[in-house]
Amino acid sequence: MSRFRQDKRAPALRLLDAYWTDLRAQAGGDVPTRSALDPRGLETVLDRIFILERIAPGFARIRLSGMRLNLLTGMEVRGLPFSALFTPAARQTLAPLVTRLFSDPARIEMTIEAETGPGRPGFAGQVLLLPLRDNRGLISRAVGAYADTGADPGRTPRRFAISSDTACCFDIAVTWPADGRADRANDTGPDHRAFAEEAEPLLRPGPRLRVVHPRKDDA
Repeated sequence: MSRFRQDKRAPALRLLDAYWTDLRAQAGGDVPTRSALDPRGLETVLDRIFILERIAPGFARIRLSGMRLNLLTGMEVRGLPFSALFTPAARQTLAPLVTRLFSDPARIEMTIEAETGPGRPGFAGQVLLLPLRDNRGLISRAVGAYADTGADPGRTPRRFAISSDTACCFDIAVTWPADGRADRANDTGPDHRAFAEEAEPLLRPGPRLRVVHPRKDDA
């Protein structure tokens, strides 16, 4: 793990940070919007990219995820609380970081270490979280990158402890509705489609039903 710690910025984190910073510059220094994300800008690291949605202060759920996180958990993580990837003790550290991510807003970086046990070798990882605005202009989304040594995770699911973290605040105004919640109607707008439609490798959609209406001459 010491070799991994010497790499202060894993490639996936460096690429996401540079891409997000460029989007922020295009937005005049503001937090970029969720709909501005283009998977082609992150195509070499899509398996390690994920999208979060703020659901309450200190809590977020995974909206989209690359296959590496699915591999670590042994399941599709889309829809799960972000905290499900962490140990109970680590969640006490995670909650205030997630709060700062959306409320300050802030860039969050964490060094994480996998739980060990029979069939579960130890390995370290890094996480970068960067805020995004939704369609209403609220900072209720975030894009993240996960990186590790590439070791075989062994038996799943794997959960992580947080060994170190940093938060870098942006001097950007943040406003929220009186109830502190984002507008869930954003799920069906361009904010929801912009990344998912072109990032099919991130998803494993199930079969869909289609209603076929008979033509008049078939009746």
